[in-house]
Amino acid sequence: MTQDYGQVFSQFERDVEAAIEDLYRQEGYVDDGEPSEMVMKEAAFKAAMKTFIVSTKRERSKKALTEGEFYSLVFPSGPGAGKAAPTLDRVDAEVLRKLAGKVWGLTQTKRGGNLQRRLEVEESTLVVCRCKVLRYAEFKQAVYATDNETLIMEDVVDKEIQSLYRRASSLRRDLSMVIERHPKLQGKVAEQLGIELKRIDRELTIGTEGNGSQKRLEVSAKG
Repeated sequence: MTQDYGQVFSQFERDVEAAIEDLYRQEGYVDDGEPSEMVMKEAAFKAAMKTFIVSTKRERSKKALTEGEFYSLVFPSGPGAGKAAPTLDRVDAEVLRKLAGKVWGLTQTKRGGNLQRRLEVEESTLVVCRCKVLRYAEFKQAVYATDNETLIMEDVVDKEIQSLYRRASSLRRDLSMVIERHPKLQGKVAEQLGIELKRIDRELTIGTEGNGSQKRLEVSAKG
């Protein structure tokens, strides 16, 4: 029984991979006749640049791309592409899941994200951002690129700073738990924390890396 299940599962995976290869070929994402991730990523970048560049908040709600919308641009012949409620068999559903996830992974807003990195190579001033948009009466994560500094602050800078604050708050609670249970460790914990805070301070620099023009990120507080 276990062996039979394994064989069925293995065949299912082979069918999925074969369908994905066929789709790459159908979309023209090949190099020397073989499916190519590089060709697909280049096509994804070009499709994004034609579609998701935003100048205003009003444009953001219209042009920002959800995962399904971006997948449909990159794989227009793929299962479920462009459909709100497609009916798919198990293989097509898995192909959709894998390819939509792969394409969405290109939109990471970190500096190492594929689209973000491509913009850097192109020496573009655009910044890839994520936001939430309303689609079919449901709020969904979406991605766009912009030069609008208000949007960049709202959807990148503020979110990153708030994320840092949440991580610091979680660390404080965890360290407080340790000290409450082992009060004698308070001095050692404080000393180790002080060392790490100095390292963090050194990392908090802004500017262009590698050209000697970095500036210390100074934070002033009024109170």
